[in-house]
Amino acid sequence: MIRSFLDSTPWLWPALAIAVAVSLATFRPLARRLHAPRPVTFLLVLGLGGILGLTLTPGAEAFSPFTYQDCLVEFVRPIGFGRVLNLGERGLNVLLFIPFGVAVGALPWSRAKGGLLVGSLALPFVVEGIQYLVPAFARSCSTVDVVDNLTGLVIGVAIGIVVQLIIGLFARRAGGGRGGETSDGA
Repeated sequence: MIRSFLDSTPWLWPALAIAVAVSLATFRPLARRLHAPRPVTFLLVLGLGGILGLTLTPGAEAFSPFTYQDCLVEFVRPIGFGRVLNLGERGLNVLLFIPFGVAVGALPWSRAKGGLLVGSLALPFVVEGIQYLVPAFARSCSTVDVVDNLTGLVIGVAIGIVVQLIIGLFARRAGGGRGGETSDGA
């Protein structure tokens, strides 16, 4: 399955290289602006770049005269953990959004995080909409992909929130373990 995925995504490596380069160039100033740890911000930008690079670059059949505009509309439930690890198409769609979700969830609580959370929930719909509106890229629009992407996003955000809470607990313990001393020695 992974081999067919790689074959159907010829722009994968250039897109990932661009995502890494953009991440390296932007994560420091973005971390300052978001008041967020640099690793979290790097993962945020890299995760978004990976999503855009893997979903919105031309597919193997791009620009062929036989491309058509279509969107598969199915009502499905999120896939189970075992099927995610199977690394089939649905599992890969779930896994694609987890790193980005972890970064969003691990950001400190702020208005910016709220905006990013809302934007991240809209992202799967935007991606599938663009895939539908640009049939020359030979990407398939599917509601199944939206369900899988949202599943990965929710899993990632939950992991990120748990990580943020654990780091906060350790930071409070480290700071609070001094017996409440003040800076003037009182």
